[in-house]
Amino acid sequence: AHRKKRRLDQLNWPALRWLMMHFIGDVIAYDDPHGGTNYREIHATFAKLLAELADDVGPDAPLCVIAHSLGSVLASDYFYDQKTGRVWKEVEEIRGDSALARGHTLSWLYTMGSPLALWSLKYPSKEQEAPGAEPKMSRPIEVPARQIRERYPELETEWVNIYDKDDIIAFPLRGLSDDYKNMVEDRDVRVRTFPFSATPLTHSFYWADRGVMDPIGQKLAAGWKHINVP
Repeated sequence: AHRKKRRLDQLNWPALRWLMMHFIGDVIAYDDPHGGTNYREIHATFAKLLAELADDVGPDAPLCVIAHSLGSVLASDYFYDQKTGRVWKEVEEIRGDSALARGHTLSWLYTMGSPLALWSLKYPSKEQEAPGAEPKMSRPIEVPARQIRERYPELETEWVNIYDKDDIIAFPLRGLSDDYKNMVEDRDVRVRTFPFSATPLTHSFYWADRGVMDPIGQKLAAGWKHINVP
C-alpha cells in the first residue's frame, strides 16, 4: 500500500502539469461574466495601467497591446466592456475620460499563445444572438479603433494572433467567424527555445523568441515614423 501511494504521488509530466495547473487556476479565478471581485479588480488594474500610460504619452496616443495567454482574454474582455458600456464603477473612476484608457486609440494588438478561441464556446454565434444583443465572441473588438482609423487613415495597424502548433493552449482565431477572418491575421510560428521547442512548454517562451518579437518591433517602428516623421 505504501508503494502504491508513492507511485500515485509521482505523476508523469510534472512540468506540463505545472503549466496547466497555473493556467486553469488563473482561468477559474478570473472568469466571471457577472463581474465577480477578481474580474473587477483585474480590469481596474488594467485601467490603472492604461490611465498611467495616457498620463505619460497623452490621452490620444495610438495604443499597442501585446497580450500573452489569458492576458489576451483579459484585453479582449476589457475592450469589449468599454465598447458596450458594461463598465464597473471602480473601473470607470480609474480609467477617467482619456481615449487611450477607453480603448479608443487601440491601433495594434498582438495576442500570443491565446486561448481566446476557447471562450467562444461560452457564447452564441452571431446568428443565434437576440436582436439588439451586445456583441459576443463572434464579433471581435475593432483593430484599429474607429477614432484611430479616422485620424490616421494610412497608418498600418494590425491584429496578429501568434501561435505555435505545439502550444496546446493557443488556437487560431480566423475560423471563429467571418468577422474574425476579416479582422485578424493568424501567424503560425515556431518558438525556438531549447530544450522546450516542439513541446507544449513553448507556451511560456513567445516573449524570448526574436522571430516573434522582431516583426512586432518593426511594425511599431514603422508606425512611429508614420506619425512623427514628416
